[in-house]
Amino acid sequence: MCGGGSPDIENTESQKALAEVAAGKWTEYQEKFVPMQNEFIQDVQDMNSVKATDEAKNIAGVTNASNTTGVVGGTAKAMAASGVNPNSTQFKQGVNNATQSAGVTAAGNTSKVQVSQQDRYLQGLNAVNAMGSGQEADAISGMGDLAEMSHQDSINNYENKLQSSQSTNQVIGAGVGAATRAGMG
Repeated sequence: MCGGGSPDIENTESQKALAEVAAGKWTEYQEKFVPMQNEFIQDVQDMNSVKATDEAKNIAGVTNASNTTGVVGGTAKAMAASGVNPNSTQFKQGVNNATQSAGVTAAGNTSKVQVSQQDRYLQGLNAVNAMGSGQEADAISGMGDLAEMSHQDSINNYENKLQSSQSTNQVIGAGVGAATRAGMG
């Protein structure tokens, strides 16, 4: 056994210099990056707020209103162009069906936008967790992405329902025409 002496080992000059650099980097990190991280964390928490949910609903509402007007108007124009009397029950029923279909599509679109808003929040939590672990964080979709998704989804749903409705009207028209010919013949 060796005897005497202190159990403490003195740091070398290079170790002291490295410790000084590390302390400077830590201070810089605390001053520059921690405030940004805290702001990001607050932004993520805000994504789960009533305000963020209302903004998502408003985005869907604007898209829904615009597309509902277009689909109902398109149905009325298509029926009028097909010779359906605007005062007839068939015309009124067609417009009513288009309006109901638009309402169902609008509700579905609003629901999808709200789910997408929650997905954004979960992406944010995942990013915060990644930052805390020293990992790279993925980008979070923005409200513009929600608006685009809402708009595109709404248009696709309305177009599909309009085409379906027009196909049904064409079949009905063909049947009425055949019945009329048979009755006249």
